[in-house]
This record gives sequence, C-alpha cells and structure tokens, in this order.
Amino acid sequence: DLSPYSDVKSVARDHAQWELVLEKLQTGDMPPKKAKQHPTSELNQGIITWIQQLRRQEAEKNAGDPGPVLARRLSNAEYDYTIRDLTGADLRPTREFPLDPANQEGFDNSGESLAMSPALLKKYLHAARQVADNVVFKPDGLAFAAHPMLADTDHDKYCVLRIVDFYKQQPTDLTAYFEAAWRYKHRSILGQRRASLAEVAAQSKVSPKYLELIWTTLNDPKEKVGPIAKLQSMWRDLPTPDKKQATTPQAGCLAMKEFVVKLRQKLVPDVPNMTAPSVHDGSQCFVLWKDRQFVANRRRYDTNALQIQGIWQEATTPVQTNAPASGKSANKRKAKKKPGPDADLTIPANTADRAMYEAAFARFSSVFPDAFYVSERARVYLDAEGEKDNGGRLLSAGFHSMTGYFRDDAPLCDLILDEPQRRELDRLWTEFDVIASVPQRMHTSFIWFERTDSRFMIDAEFDFARAEDKDSTSEAKVRQLAEVYYAKAQRLGAKEPALAAIREHFEKVSANIQRVDQIRRESEPRHLEALEAFAQRAYRRPISPSEREDLRAFYHSLRANDGLSHEDAIRDSVVSVLMSPHFCYRFDLIEAASNAKPRKAHATTPTGVLPLSDYALASRLSYFLWSAPPDAPLLAHAASGDLHRPEVMLAQARRMLQDDRIRSLAVEFGGHWLDFRRFEEHNAVDRERF
Repeated sequence: DLSPYSDVKSVARDHAQWELVLEKLQTGDMPPKKAKQHPTSELNQGIITWIQQLRRQEAEKNAGDPGPVLARRLSNAEYDYTIRDLTGADLRPTREFPLDPANQEGFDNSGESLAMSPALLKKYLHAARQVADNVVFKPDGLAFAAHPMLADTDHDKYCVLRIVDFYKQQPTDLTAYFEAAWRYKHRSILGQRRASLAEVAAQSKVSPKYLELIWTTLNDPKEKVGPIAKLQSMWRDLPTPDKKQATTPQAGCLAMKEFVVKLRQKLVPDVPNMTAPSVHDGSQCFVLWKDRQFVANRRRYDTNALQIQGIWQEATTPVQTNAPASGKSANKRKAKKKPGPDADLTIPANTADRAMYEAAFARFSSVFPDAFYVSERARVYLDAEGEKDNGGRLLSAGFHSMTGYFRDDAPLCDLILDEPQRRELDRLWTEFDVIASVPQRMHTSFIWFERTDSRFMIDAEFDFARAEDKDSTSEAKVRQLAEVYYAKAQRLGAKEPALAAIREHFEKVSANIQRVDQIRRESEPRHLEALEAFAQRAYRRPISPSEREDLRAFYHSLRANDGLSHEDAIRDSVVSVLMSPHFCYRFDLIEAASNAKPRKAHATTPTGVLPLSDYALASRLSYFLWSAPPDAPLLAHAASGDLHRPEVMLAQARRMLQDDRIRSLAVEFGGHWLDFRRFEEHNAVDRERF
C-alpha cells in the first residue's frame, strides 16, 4: 500500500520499503499476473528510474555523514580479546555473561543492541575481579598469569614451570654437539667451506660456547690416555661424508654420547648424609648442605671409582667430597663383589702414569658434568632403597613435609648459556623467590618441621619461634633461633662439620629473607608505574595527569583508609581500571569532540560531522580487524598524528592483516555476516555420518 507516500520526503524517509518496491518492479513480481491493471513497460521503467535517481540523490545529499555514533560497551567477544591482549593470557572472563543481542542485520557490535543492565554490571565487576586475581607481582612490574595467583601453590606453579620450561629449551643433548662438530669438520665437503663454528652451532641449534669446548676437546692432540683419548678415537672413526649424500653419522654420535653418559655415571662422587645427635637427617640445615655438595661435585669425579691395574676392591667404598670425616652415611651401599675390572676405569699402578690418568679423568669430568641442571629431585637424605617409592618434585631441595626449592644448574650456566641467557635465568629465579616468598616459606616450614617430624625444637627455649607468627621471619627472630638451635646442637655433641652446616644455613636464610624483603620494598613504586601503564593500554589512549593522580589516590586510600596490603590495593586498582567506562565503552564521538578546537566555557558540545581523532581511528581499525585494542605500532602512529593519512592507514591495515589476530575478523565479522559463528555448537548434524 503506497498511498501513505504523498510526497518525495515521505519516500526518502522510508528507504527500506522503497528498496522492496524497486526489487519487485525490477523482477516483474508486481503487479501480479492476475491484476486487472498493468502499466506499460515504458511506465514501469520510468518508475524504476525515478526510484533509483531519488535514492542516489539522497545518498549524495548525506555523503560523509556517519549519522549518530552511539557510545557502546564492548561486546563479549571484544571484551575477551581485549583482556587477552592486555594481560597476555586468554582468560575469557565473559563465559558467564549472557549472549549479546544482535541488531536487525545480525551483528552484535552495534550501540543500539549493546546496552548495560544492573545484572550485567555485576558480571562485569565479577569478571574484573577474576582478571585482577591473576596479577603477578614481579620485581620490575606487573604481569598476568593464566590462572589465579592467590595461593602459595599458584605462585609456585607459575614460577616453577617458567624455570623448568627455560631448562627444557636449552640444548644439552651431547649427540647434537657431536653431530655439529662433525658437520664443521667436513664443512668443505658439505658445501659450507667458509662457515664458522658459531654459524654451524646456529644451524644445529646448539650452544656455540659449548660446541667450541667440545670441538677443542675432540681435537686436542695432548690427550694420550684416559676417557677423552678413547672418545677422540671414536670421533676419528666417524665416516667421511659422501658429496652425493651427506648423511650425518647419527649412530656413531649416539655411541659417543652413550660412552660419555655411562662412564660419567660411574664417576659421580658419593656424598654421605650430614648427621648430628637428635637432629633429623632431613633437617633443612643438613639437606641443603648436601645439595650444595652435589653442586660442588657436578664437574668433579670420585677418584676412588678408578681401579688400579691388577688391583680392585671387593667392596664399594663410599667416597665423599667436602663431606665430614665423622659423618654417618645414610646412603649405605651393600658390600658386593665386583664382576671384575672396568677397562674404562682402569689406571696404571705406576705413580707417575697414574697421575696422568687422573688428570685426564679430571678434564673429562669438567667437560662433561654429571648433570647440566637438576629439575626434579626426591628426598636426598634417604638411601636408594628408600627413594624408590618417593617420586621427585620439580626444583625440589629434597625435603620431606617442608616447602623447599634449590637451584642446581651451575654447569648449564658455565658451559652452555651466554651472558643474556644467564641473566634471564637469574631473573627467573629471583622472581621465584619474590613472587612465591620462597625464603620466608622455607623458614616457616623449617620451624614447623622441627616442632613436629623432628621434635628438635619442642623445648621451652624455642617457644618464641612459631611458624604462624607474622614476625617469625624477621631478622631478629631468625638470629635468635640460630643462636638457640646452634647452642642445643653443640650441647648434644654435634661435631664441627655439622655445627658449620648449621651456622651456614641460618646465615643464608637470614640473607635471603632480607634480600627478598628489600626487593619487594623497591618494587612497590614500579608496580604503581605499571598500573598507570596498564590503565593507558586499557583506555587505548594516553591518560591525563588528573587520571594518573586519581589512580594513585585510589591506591593510597585503599592502603591508608581500608588497611589493605600493597598487593590487594593494586588488585583493587586494576578492578577500578577495568570497571571504568573508558575501558568498557567505545567513545568515538567524545574522542572526536576532544580533538575539536578549544571552545569558550559557555559553548555547547560540537554538533554535526566531526573528524575522528587518530586514537579513535586506531580503535576503529583494530576493533574492526582484530576485535581487539590497538597494538603498540598502531598507537605510535596515533601519537605521532599521522594515522589519518590514507597511505599510513593502508600500510597499518596491511600489517595487521598479517597478524594472527586477523582470525578474529573471520570469526566475528564473517561469522555474524554469514551466520556461521555458532555452528560448532549446533548439534543437528549427524556426527557419525558427517
């Protein structure tokens, strides 16, 4: 019924209806075939032309006018992607949000459909708190974990896995080094005559520093006897490559590795337990002492493991390096007859020749440590039989019923890692101590153990030291406990090596606790700076001085008025940023107005068509292509003020199309446009047939 349309304005106001009229006329569907009146083809074409001209005229009249730009909240997908880019963790906090309503065209990112209700606001608050629970307090700033960081076990998991992942990424397989050395030796035949040892190391993905040591060791002409001489013989026996088919001698290199590993295991020095009357063998003082002996012995060997030619012992004698003469070993070995001399361990009886062999074994053990690092350790104070049913724990110190971690990676640092890698590993361990409060927790755990499993500290003189006391890790309390503990051990007849281990333990405990406390105090200002940087990235634009002041004032108010700790106050401040309209909403029109020329105080807000600021353009582009906030390069162009230039915008769009985040364009825009977004949740398909 077209009777309501009495003038051109009424037609122009209803584009949708007249688009339908145009379609029906063009396809010949109207008037219907049975209608009594039929316009001529000329009249019909005239009407079609008139409608098309009117639509074109109206389009040209409003060209360049985007219409009203509503402030709107982020859609659920945009919120998840934004949190992902802000935190570096795919947390997806909108899982419990209601589905976003779609507009008439099927898209869920329009201002008309994205309203905010009181119930949804509560979910936004809950989501913000979930994100804040994942904050990681590093010495140099803030980070986010993929899981909550509230309990001690959360802190441990985050830090331990990062260190273990670092270890696993390091090239410690000896086979790879022998293969790389072989490729360097035959580089001319392999078509790399000018390749350096460092270039071959890079191609083989091994440490250039350790490859150089391996190369020197395999080609040292001074090695006449001992394990390195035998290894050199195996090295010389590796085949020369064929120019037509240069196959790496994997079997030969693997045999070399197995020779080194098996012989190295036979040479590991035995470290008996440190003991003292009434002190538990698993006490931190003695277990950590034993761990330090393991570290000292990583590149040493047990001289008693060597067998003098013509003479071999009927029983294995435990040998310890740096162990107390009076120490009772809990690592007893059952006396057993050896099957006979081991050719790889046999040395001459002649004193002069024996010294040459011993020096050769020392060089071999230094080049090939018994372990590059220890990532898992069971209770070290038990004998081999007792450890069978005691699985290891990552980075464990080897305690029982106690929190305990121990760093054992000196050969990795000395032989394989370069300086930046060593600094990175040092940083990871420092962060572990700070984030997980390792020294503090180990000490309170020590107090608890000595009162329960050990019962060494059940006397009244130890009543001042309780694990549950907040000041149990203070410098004064640690010093007092050291004095009382040492005095009792001395009174009960502990020998000097055990007393020295006790003294060293408390000295290290006190130093480590003070070191971590100092780092934490120094890190608080950095956390506030990181909070401001977080707000700036969350708001997708520079924050003003007043916003910085407000953010800091809120933090200090939480500390002073609400009595919150530093970490809780930072978490609540993160929540305040994530609940800000500047994060939850898109304000393109306000951004554009702020870019307008300065106005008088009584002037009204600018109306009409306004150019978007470069920061608003950055958000427009990133949320269209990525459904996520602008990244650093895009914001850098916004800051320089050249993003509105077509060539810059085009270059940025092309760069962003190469980013993995472009998948969001297919999922969000394409998924809504073609209505396949929720296809994976659709269960109407017979999944057995299709």
